[in-house]
Amino acid sequence: MSEKGGSPGESGLPFKEAEKRTHKFLSSLYFAFLVDEIATKHQRLEDELIVAVLEDDEGTVKDRQQQMDACDLSFILAGSVLDLEGEMDS
Repeated sequence: MSEKGGSPGESGLPFKEAEKRTHKFLSSLYFAFLVDEIATKHQRLEDELIVAVLEDDEGTVKDRQQQMDACDLSFILAGSVLDLEGEMDS
């Protein structure tokens, strides 16, 4: 038994809880960075798309639209991962 009268395994619980909280914090920080990067790239692509439309550059329009679609999917994927993280914490 530990000094506080609990079972021997209980002494590691505060560290396990700290580990979970640290993981959650770092995951949130990473996904905040990721979403910011995706949003920045999406905005740049949107600006380039507008220029391409004004210049009637169909190839660039198609390319930028595809890249913007990929950014949109990245947003969805990041959100899904965050949802899964939340479910695992519950």
